[in-house]
Order: sequence, then structure tokens, then C-alpha cells
Amino acid sequence: MTGYSALLKRLPKPYSRIPQPWHFIAKLATVVGFTYVFWGAITRIVSAILSLVLLLGFAAFALAMVVGMFRYSVSDEGRREEERWYEENDPRGR
Repeated sequence: MTGYSALLKRLPKPYSRIPQPWHFIAKLATVVGFTYVFWGAITRIVSAILSLVLLLGFAAFALAMVVGMFRYSVSDEGRREEERWYEENDPRGR
């Protein structure tokens, strides 16, 4: 570990030669430059993450609907409602 930390101490500091008031501007320019260069990759990653979140949200909603319908259909209230519906809509015309 000491060899690695010694190597890190010997590496040049990119902003050490810049006067103090310009540190923020230099860092901002660096961020803007990286954003410009990697904009395509950034938008693809963000788009993939948003698509995955929307897909998982829809899947969770659909699963909740299916589970809710099943739980209602096996409940006493659901069975009574089904029996009442079949009495009102008897296909044999009674």
C-alpha cells in the first residue's frame, strides 16, 4: 500500500500551478470538456436507466393489478359480486 500512496504523491497535480481564483473556472472547463466529449455515452446511459426504471414501474403496476384482481376474485365480496353478475346476465335467458 505504501508504494501505491507514494506513487500518488509523486503524480502531478493538474490544478496546483493555477492561481487560486481560477480553480473553479478550470474545474468547470474540465467538466464541460468531458461532457462535450462523452455526451453520446452520457445520453445513452441516462436513456437506458430511465427506460429500465419505466419498465420496472410498469411491471410492478401490472403485477399489482394481477395480484389485486386475484385476491378480490377469491374473497367473499368478489364471489358474491360474481354470483350477482351471473344472475343478472344469465346466458340462458332466465
